[in-house]
Amino acid sequence: MAVSSTAGLVFTVRRKTPELVAPARSTPHEYKPLSDIDDQEGLRFQIPVIQFYRKDGAMEGRDPVKVIREAVAKTLVWYYPFAGRLRELGAGRKLMVHCTGEGVLFIEADADVTRLGCGGFIVALRLNHTMSDAPGLVQFMEAVGEVARGADSISVQPVWQRELLSARNPQHVTCTHHEYAEVPDTKGTIIPLDDMAHRSFFFGHKEVSALRKFVPPHLQDKCSTFEAKADVTEEYMRSLADLMVIRGRPHFTVVRGYLVSDVTRAGFRDVDFGWGKAAYGGPAKGGVGAIPGVASFYIPFTNKNGETGIVVPFCLPGPAMDRFMIQLDSMLNSEKPTKNGKTSTFIASAM
Repeated sequence: MAVSSTAGLVFTVRRKTPELVAPARSTPHEYKPLSDIDDQEGLRFQIPVIQFYRKDGAMEGRDPVKVIREAVAKTLVWYYPFAGRLRELGAGRKLMVHCTGEGVLFIEADADVTRLGCGGFIVALRLNHTMSDAPGLVQFMEAVGEVARGADSISVQPVWQRELLSARNPQHVTCTHHEYAEVPDTKGTIIPLDDMAHRSFFFGHKEVSALRKFVPPHLQDKCSTFEAKADVTEEYMRSLADLMVIRGRPHFTVVRGYLVSDVTRAGFRDVDFGWGKAAYGGPAKGGVGAIPGVASFYIPFTNKNGETGIVVPFCLPGPAMDRFMIQLDSMLNSEKPTKNGKTSTFIASAM
């Protein structure tokens, strides 16, 4: 039993004995190598996802735990690598999936949380990021949803083919990869792992309009959404795979850098286990990764007022989070923030 709390909310969670859910039928026992892009250092961590579902009268009397457990077992017959174990085999720390059919860890829990007294429930999962990106994970979750809703087969069959993103022989880096540049940390930045604060911020039409005031005047009416992907050609990806092998699968650059993953189109909210679409679906928190605090997400969300927008979870050192919240509030609620009596168009660093 664990007691969990957030600001203004304390509740008791009773976790049952963990169990392994194996594929419902026998599956191949084999080794499957990851690609040379999949197993890079920066993806070797567990990524948490959480889904909130409301009560659905049409599903009255059905236990979501039983339904989802059985659906996972059946779906793992097609997605059997997920039921295996990652192994570091061969030269250069190469990761492979040992398809053992052991299964995935499954834990049932009950909680006295008033907000779920309506009969809703939560599905949370963790996955090693080397195994899948967001679209791939959603594809698996949607397959579980199809089976949970009574389907005998899944509409999209998984395809491995990781060899398509493996290094060439011989390897040859042909493109410039700034995201893996070796940048010296001249300021000696230290991340205090014992004092990291987590906060999520909602950006709807009103908030985006307020932030737009800080864009240069000649761009204010033209600036909408931005996408940093035109340069990611097939040759760029092959060059990256070669770089991973040549340099020993390096971590992406974190010095004076920040990574944002856009999951607004990944489809987490559309996953339906029989109780309808999720009220919220997506990453459980920001700051996940081998180095905490250097990554976040854009997550689609509808707030309590019915406004649509995105939620951005942040993880920063406590003092930096306090400073960030003050500066962000100033930008959202005033014409322009000021610093030393002068107009400032930047959020000052607190790192």
